[in-house]
Amino acid sequence: FWLMTVLWLPLINLLMSGGMAQDKAYFTAAIIFTVPGLLFAVLLYRNSREVVEPQKSTKLPAKDLWHFVIQNGPLLMVMFGQFVCGIYMYGRSGVMMYYFTYYAGNTNLFTIYNLIAWLRIAGPFTAPILMEKCGNKGRIVALGAIGSGALFVAMNFINAGTNPLLFYIFAGVSGYFNGLIMAAVYACMLDTIEVGQYKTGIRASAFAVSLCHFANKLGMTISTAGVGAVLAALGFAANQTQHVGGSLLVVLHFVLLYLVCGGISLPPGRSGQKKKDPTE
Repeated sequence: FWLMTVLWLPLINLLMSGGMAQDKAYFTAAIIFTVPGLLFAVLLYRNSREVVEPQKSTKLPAKDLWHFVIQNGPLLMVMFGQFVCGIYMYGRSGVMMYYFTYYAGNTNLFTIYNLIAWLRIAGPFTAPILMEKCGNKGRIVALGAIGSGALFVAMNFINAGTNPLLFYIFAGVSGYFNGLIMAAVYACMLDTIEVGQYKTGIRASAFAVSLCHFANKLGMTISTAGVGAVLAALGFAANQTQHVGGSLLVVLHFVLLYLVCGGISLPPGRSGQKKKDPTE
């Protein structure tokens, strides 16, 4: 996925240099990247084999699953956190292309931005250490959201076209904080399974994980579609000088969504708290 974010814009520029229209170049690039991805997914799942015999379980009725969810406060909070993460992480990606096109004035800088984003892999490597030291996974989510949010607030006042070094330094460090968010959020997600089993006597691992992923994808869908809808409502016109409405949308994704995510990350903190007695 990371490699595609680095290569897709150069591919579009290559297609357009050959005389292809911009809209067709974007569509063609999407097909070029999607088809191999589907093939790899099919090959991966076709060649996967169960090494350990899965434990046989009975199918739970819908009312038991509903009871498992409604009595599981930490699961509801993690679902909401996943929903917001889907909004700001994927919505930000949509707005960043707008930023580099109309703010920085150079879309090629977006490729460099995506290349620097590999620093986010340092987040999952250090997250277990920080969670062990802190004893609270939710606080690591909040740390990542507030840290990346503070940097993005600062990046809002730095033009990547005129001061690229400082902008990319901040982008790289914010990528690290994003890595912390993702690692800690998924760690909290698994903890909610244990909480649900303790409170209800029901262990619905696959159902809990599926709900969290659904919440994330729902946020992603709303955000990516919402960026285009908001831009259209603000009078966006491609390849022209933009007015203040589009600027406000960029500021929204640079500043407000990160601060909101940092705020909502604090209440679920206790769901990831380390306790001496696991039955407490």
